[in-house]
Amino acid sequence: MVMPYTAIQFTILHKLKTFAAGPSKAGCAATVGSFPFDLVRTILASQGEPKVHSKMRSVFAYIIKDRGFRGLYAGLSPTLVEIIPYAGLQFDTFKRGCMAWNS
Repeated sequence: MVMPYTAIQFTILHKLKTFAAGPSKAGCAATVGSFPFDLVRTILASQGEPKVHSKMRSVFAYIIKDRGFRGLYAGLSPTLVEIIPYAGLQFDTFKRGCMAWNS
């Protein structure tokens, strides 16, 4: 989960930097891109015994069949509200750390 989120976040930040998008927007884009994977991981981790789903593919198929494509993004809004300040602080702290290290 961390690797796709971080990869998307840094890619979006780099691409949108010329448009002055800022770290919060990159964090939001990374969240939107990685959210279905986090949802699937949560479903796999929280299922009881006997296991209903054994693979990620099974969970994706179930969600899309049961709730449609939008079901992959159930609960996204509260997550975005949470990520906006977090992403801004994360990049600000990272930037200050890099500046201190380079000086």
